[in-house]
Amino acid sequence: MTYRDCNSIRKAFLLTYSFAICACVLFSVPTFLVAQVIPFDREAIKIHDSVKLRSGVRIGGEIIKKGKDEDGRAFVVVKTTTGSTLKLDNRFVDSVHVVDTDDEIYNNKIKIMEDIPEDHWSAVDWCEKQKSGAFRYKDQIEFHLNRIMRLDPNDTRARHRLDYTYLEDQDRWVPETLYWTSLGYRSQGRAWVPTLQGDVDQYSATKNSAMGDRKSRFNTWRGKLRVGKTSKAQLANELFSICDPLAVPMIFEAAKKEKNSEVRGLYVEALGKAPSSGAAQALVFFSVEDSANRDRALDLLLQDHFNPSFVASHLARYFDPNKYPNGILQRAAFNVGEVNDQHSILPLVGVLSTTHVVAPGEDPNRMTSSFNGNGDLQGFSTGGSGKPVKRVYQNQQTLGALSKISGGEDFGYDPVLWKKWYIENYTVTDINVRGDLE
Repeated sequence: MTYRDCNSIRKAFLLTYSFAICACVLFSVPTFLVAQVIPFDREAIKIHDSVKLRSGVRIGGEIIKKGKDEDGRAFVVVKTTTGSTLKLDNRFVDSVHVVDTDDEIYNNKIKIMEDIPEDHWSAVDWCEKQKSGAFRYKDQIEFHLNRIMRLDPNDTRARHRLDYTYLEDQDRWVPETLYWTSLGYRSQGRAWVPTLQGDVDQYSATKNSAMGDRKSRFNTWRGKLRVGKTSKAQLANELFSICDPLAVPMIFEAAKKEKNSEVRGLYVEALGKAPSSGAAQALVFFSVEDSANRDRALDLLLQDHFNPSFVASHLARYFDPNKYPNGILQRAAFNVGEVNDQHSILPLVGVLSTTHVVAPGEDPNRMTSSFNGNGDLQGFSTGGSGKPVKRVYQNQQTLGALSKISGGEDFGYDPVLWKKWYIENYTVTDINVRGDLE
């Protein structure tokens, strides 16, 4: 063959290829179908024995053996399509499928079928006519439909079955699911919604449903409480099962309104079993403001599942002499000492001495609170009557908390000495910010 012959063949090939590309443009046929013909992979859709795990993973291959170990545990052995042999504990297996007569018929059909739309439609029709075929042969049906679209992009029936959508501005068909998901949408019912909005809606619906369940159970529990025929132990256990982090705000509000100290004690115990920031804040409230249950609330706050720094920071919110009586402030300071968090040192130093507006006759050492000594609900009490006056208190509970957290230091009620000690012990010095400096 001469160089001229080779050149003629090359020109003829390029001319034919160019004509094919032009035809694709004119008749809206994707050019990739001409440029690249993907072989018909018959093995990909062949039906094998398979094991579906509880995790949802499906392992295809050949079931070699089923049996029980010496300890009585059932197992199944499968040789995978890649040649590996796996022994699977039945505890992790959801279902096992062994190729049956219908599967064999299908496997034989795909061996002899031609790779043309008509034969693929015949395979689809056969799959759907079998018992539960639309579900059982779902993967095979989808494969054949996609192959039809590959061979004949203008097949309207296949487009409809695969939910293709027409992009008018681009004059082409694409899978509807692929199109919307590529734009950041997700299917919700019969509509497509932005993925983020769908997640928010789903979360809200799930949360509202769960909250409704807890409210219903809590109302039933309160009904049993009013009737008084259920034992205290059973009431406690039922309340514990209701009080999870989602139910904490509801339990907290009910507890604050409860006048009976014993019932409030049940609420406090339940809150102590809910490892959440909301439960910690609720227990802080009762550890300071409920004289009947404050000691138990404090014990629950000291559990490992509550963060000491978080608890101490919320206790420190009571360090406001303009808002809280001295007894409340000192109780909060005492609790901070029990929590023993070093981040609380400076807030405690700030309330070694405080000035409060009180009524004449108030006992400066009295622990006033929202609940009185009998456990009955009441407002803050100043302990006296008459014209309010300003009074300065040196807070012994605050000093005790500082001494405990600092490891026994005692600088009395002098905030200057306490701050100086704090700076000397908790200020980081000699930091080498450059690696080349020794």
